[in-house]
Amino acid sequence: MIENVIPAAVAKFVASPECEALVEEGLLGVDVKGTPWVFQGSDDDRPFRDPAGTGKGAIVITSNGIWGVNQHNTADFPLLTVLVYMDVSRKADGTILMKNGKSRTLSVLRRVKDVFHDAANKDHEWPGLYVVSCVMQPGGFSVMGIPNSDAMHRGAANFELSI
Repeated sequence: MIENVIPAAVAKFVASPECEALVEEGLLGVDVKGTPWVFQGSDDDRPFRDPAGTGKGAIVITSNGIWGVNQHNTADFPLLTVLVYMDVSRKADGTILMKNGKSRTLSVLRRVKDVFHDAANKDHEWPGLYVVSCVMQPGGFSVMGIPNSDAMHRGAANFELSI
C-alpha cells in the first residue's frame, strides 16, 4: 500500500482544479502535450523538468520516511512531502521581470495545501488509495532561495497521512 502513496498523490493533484488554475495563471509549467510539471520523487527529489529560466514552477511529490506512532496503536504513517521549484517572473526574452520567487512559491504551496490538507476528513478517495486523513505538519511551509541559481526558490510542505 505504501508504494501507492506517491502515484496517488500525483494523480490527485494533477486532477485538481488548483493544478489547472496554477497552469492557467502561468505558475506551473506544462510539457508540449499539456501535462503539468508534477513529478513523482526520485532519489534526489529534483524535478524531471528544470524550471530555471522559464518563469514557471515544477512540483515534486515524494515520501521521506514516516512520522511516529499514534496514541492508539503501533502503526506508523507515511509523511508526504511536496516540493515546489519556482522561477521568478520573466519577460518574453527570458530576462528577470521581478524577483518574486518566494511569493510565487508560497502561492503554489497554499494551493498544494488546499488539495492535500484534509483536517475534516472530507475526501477519502485518492486515485487507487483510500486515505483516512491527510494533515499538514505544524510549522507550515519552508521556502528558501536555491544557491547558484538565477533567483530560483524551493519550497516544501509535509503532510501526515493515515492510510
